[in-house]
Amino acid sequence: MNTQKSHAFTLEDDGFWHQESSKYLDDLDEVGELGALLCNDLNQQRKTDMTNSGVGYKYVPGFGVKNRTGTVIYDSGIKRKIQRFYYDKYETNQGDGHYVFDRFDENYPSFIDYWFVLENDGYWVQMGDLYIDGIDGKESQQSALDALNYGEDKGIGIKNRSGCVLTKYL
Repeated sequence: MNTQKSHAFTLEDDGFWHQESSKYLDDLDEVGELGALLCNDLNQQRKTDMTNSGVGYKYVPGFGVKNRTGTVIYDSGIKRKIQRFYYDKYETNQGDGHYVFDRFDENYPSFIDYWFVLENDGYWVQMGDLYIDGIDGKESQQSALDALNYGEDKGIGIKNRSGCVLTKYL
């Protein structure tokens, strides 16, 4: 995810809006509803800016807000994870779509660190960046799902940005 600035906040790679200036949030441990409104406002401004600049498809929202000291003052509670997928850049640009695989291959060093959110239906859903048309091979599908399921949050499958199922628990 590229660092994006909005107002006095920057969206960092950890998925949180980080406060850059002013002191009005420094003394707060959490801001509850105010934090949700602030996060939504920052996300909406970023979405508008990205859409206007022609890169709206790369939009990934911020999942919370941190003050200047790095204290989380608002967390949306959305279950999310970053997963690195590798791909054949030539095939993506010249072929029949963007098909990813989960392991590094020296012949295909290109990668994207995708954000996924775990939705209520149990699927990990791609957020932003290049549209994933598929995950190459059943073994790669299973290991991609296993990688997303590593930790306490578990999903039953993976969907791309449009909701197309890429893999189910095999």
